[in-house]
Amino acid sequence: MFYRVSLVLLTGTILGSVSSPALLEASGNPSGRSGYFNNYDKGKSQRSNDRRDFSHKNNSYDQSNSRGKYEERSHGRGDDYRSSEEKGNSRDTKKKGNYSNPQEKRERGFGASNNSQPSQDKIGLKKIDFTKSLRKRPEFRDLFNIPDSYQGVVEWCNTIRDIMKDKNHRDYNRNVNTIFIARVLTSLGQAVKKNPKLKSVLDEYFRAQTEFLDLWEDLVGIFLEQNKFNEQGLSNIFYGNVQLGGILGSNFLAKWETQALSRIKAFNEQGLSNIFYGNAQLGGKLSSDFLAKWETQALSRIKAFNEQELSNIFYGNALLGGELNKEFLTKWETQALSRFKAFNEQELSNIFYGNVLLGGILGSNFLKKWEEEATNHLKSFNEQHLSNIFYGNAQLGRKLSRDFLAKWETQALSRLNEFKEQELSNIFYGNAQLGGKLNKEFLTKWETQALSRLKAFNEQELSNIFYGNALLGGKWSDNFLKTWETQALSRLNEFKEQHLSNIFYGNAQLGGKVNKEFLTKWETQALSRLTEFNEQHLSNIFYGNAQLGGKLSRDFLAKWETQALSRLTEFNEQHLSNIFYGNAQLGGILGSNFLAKWETEALSRLTQFNEQGLSNIFYGNAQLGGILGSNFLAKWETQALSRLNEFKEHGLSNIFYGQALLGNPFSQKFLGAWKETFLSKRTNGEFQDPSAEIHSIYLAIQRFNLQKEFAEDLFQEIKLLSKKHGKKNKITTSQLQNSVFESLQFYSKDKDLGDLEKEAFFESVMSPVDIYLKKYGIVVEVQGPSHFLSDQKTAKPEDRLKEHILLNDSEGKVCSVLAIPYFEWNSLKNEQEKVDYFNKKLFPIVQELNLRSPHQETLKDSDNLKSSAMNIVLNLGEGKDLNERNLRIPYKKRKFPFSNDGFDKDTVPGAYESSENKESEIRLPFKKRLLPQLSGEIDFSNGAES
Repeated sequence: MFYRVSLVLLTGTILGSVSSPALLEASGNPSGRSGYFNNYDKGKSQRSNDRRDFSHKNNSYDQSNSRGKYEERSHGRGDDYRSSEEKGNSRDTKKKGNYSNPQEKRERGFGASNNSQPSQDKIGLKKIDFTKSLRKRPEFRDLFNIPDSYQGVVEWCNTIRDIMKDKNHRDYNRNVNTIFIARVLTSLGQAVKKNPKLKSVLDEYFRAQTEFLDLWEDLVGIFLEQNKFNEQGLSNIFYGNVQLGGILGSNFLAKWETQALSRIKAFNEQGLSNIFYGNAQLGGKLSSDFLAKWETQALSRIKAFNEQELSNIFYGNALLGGELNKEFLTKWETQALSRFKAFNEQELSNIFYGNVLLGGILGSNFLKKWEEEATNHLKSFNEQHLSNIFYGNAQLGRKLSRDFLAKWETQALSRLNEFKEQELSNIFYGNAQLGGKLNKEFLTKWETQALSRLKAFNEQELSNIFYGNALLGGKWSDNFLKTWETQALSRLNEFKEQHLSNIFYGNAQLGGKVNKEFLTKWETQALSRLTEFNEQHLSNIFYGNAQLGGKLSRDFLAKWETQALSRLTEFNEQHLSNIFYGNAQLGGILGSNFLAKWETEALSRLTQFNEQGLSNIFYGNAQLGGILGSNFLAKWETQALSRLNEFKEHGLSNIFYGQALLGNPFSQKFLGAWKETFLSKRTNGEFQDPSAEIHSIYLAIQRFNLQKEFAEDLFQEIKLLSKKHGKKNKITTSQLQNSVFESLQFYSKDKDLGDLEKEAFFESVMSPVDIYLKKYGIVVEVQGPSHFLSDQKTAKPEDRLKEHILLNDSEGKVCSVLAIPYFEWNSLKNEQEKVDYFNKKLFPIVQELNLRSPHQETLKDSDNLKSSAMNIVLNLGEGKDLNERNLRIPYKKRKFPFSNDGFDKDTVPGAYESSENKESEIRLPFKKRLLPQLSGEIDFSNGAES
């Protein structure tokens, strides 16, 4: 005889709204268990080993970001922050019920003997006569009223275990029957839903009392083989397993699926909905064959599903990543549209967030009607719904109207103290993704709420709000940041690799807000787990370190390089681009072996790089002085030309400026295409921050004398914007620069060199120079460590470009450029040594420029002056051999051999050397140097020239 469980008894388990859809993740295997029934022992050990672990994990996504040169995650995805809808809190489950002490286990009942049989009266139950029918008996209903206490649920489980193993109840058809066995699982699921903290108690109980699940699976297995369960019983068992976190193994699910598949047509709409949604919560355990037949059945009855079932199917499909086909989703959307007014708040929230997880597949008409209906329900949404809607809108890229968001903000602000920590975290991070749409009052009250509960934030939430603050440019108060840092530091070893990566990169975005102690401990944690970081994490850490100017130790970077090199083929194009550009920002710290393999990998995927990636690679190569091979650059040019219209303004300016850094004139084909694209974007107003981008373009025009290539009015506009950019930059002088200026000022008075001008502005480069001796047209540039590549000897191409433009300016204001490297200046021990230094470096130039003639007279014969200055170079050194090495050989004639430590100074032409051995270079007008002639075409084969 088949028994149908009363729907009234199962309302809380099956018909209740899905208040917190969550993908229950678990892994690991409990120890094997021995069964009671000899006729069902076969395969039991395999079943035990394949059963899911009972630990209920906190379900929360992580995300990388990605914007600009940093991959988000992607972001990314990366992805990667999960919604507050998936809100299992591991700390809640650890507070109680996780008993590691054996004595405590015995006191709680976990260690009770298998032979013990606690009285059912202890938990308020009557003795049940299982020889009679169980249908509608009040004592049967009482049996499944599980006590809502830790001790009570343990005693209840012991009672059920003893009933299942009692030899007097072996008549399965009448006594321990399908109703009883189905109610065991569904009642446990209902109890956990009512009080989620009981889950940790059950997890520990099932680990300690392994016989319970063996007995239950044995009985169910027999009933499944005998075909005793009807469709509702099959549905309830499956969903009860879901509510308990998927405690049953794959052997059981295989037998269940066989039975369910044989009568898939007999399931009603509720059963179909629960099976599909439950499978989604388990992470997709059912076979593709089962799902295909399920879809056929569900599609044929799509009009019969109620609102909750439609909502659960759609959200379940989102959790599975989109298993349902386009035809099904189209008919689902039509059906849902026709019944919008019947959806409640939970269902509206789940549909919206499911659409987010699927990447926004629902049409604009659907979203418009959703917004209309959601507006009517806005006061009825709970805090979780409000959080999910706001965060989901951020993921979709602002699909909801300003009017809706204004009303949302009013509702959320009035209930801000009721939001949980994860909901507060998601709201803040969503606002960051939207670029900061919430007003100042909201953020102030948010900070007050979050600050009062910061200790309750878990590691992911701490990571998310920190990275969100970075995206917003740093909105937190100093007190909040300090409190956050204290909390994060105390739990640094609990952060996952994604969190560690996001914190480090966020700190880089903020310009390095966290203190040195935090970074030191962060590095220790990250170094111990470096092999566990994925490719996106590795890429973000390296690029973040570049943005911070290189805060990580050499030991860390060496081990990072080893890890990255071993997985270079696994990096995507965004990662490869970020690593190369970050290396350029750091002055080229990666070894030649790494760069050679990087170039091979990037070359094989050059067509897959997006425009920003192509731009960053070219600009990074220029910053490093041109290290990529001619074959790579030729293919790069082909790719760039074919997609030039798709480059954003910043990318276009970087390409133009990068070419100037390399010193290679543009080919007419590339220059023409670039100009056409530039003019089109200027006309359309696509340059969002024109002054910075135009400044780079202006310098390239100056470098190659391209003024006539642009219309006069356009060139004057470029010049004006570049000047605006140069003037608005705040001038700061370093201690090194002040030291040189003070000593040179004293020396100038002694030698009658005239007045010195600090930070003199030159329109030819639209920027100031460190020191200018106007009387003789001499520019003195003080070069700190940031002016050099990683070898700390070779000046960066930016300095060389500035020098070239200054020396070749048509106004002839600059006759010579003298560079004073920090390592030469810092080696001088006293004022006398500094005077000797100027006598050796500066005074010979001044002598040859004729101290007795005013500078303005000298400038009348600029060519003679420059020719005379060239003679200085050829005769300087009082008989010493000042050969071509000291004159800065053109980049296109240089070779840059690498070692693992960077450039080899002994083989790099033009590298600075100690003043004890060689004369420091004296820079003279470019047109008078002994350099080879430049061709009119881009020469990719010979590197770069400066």
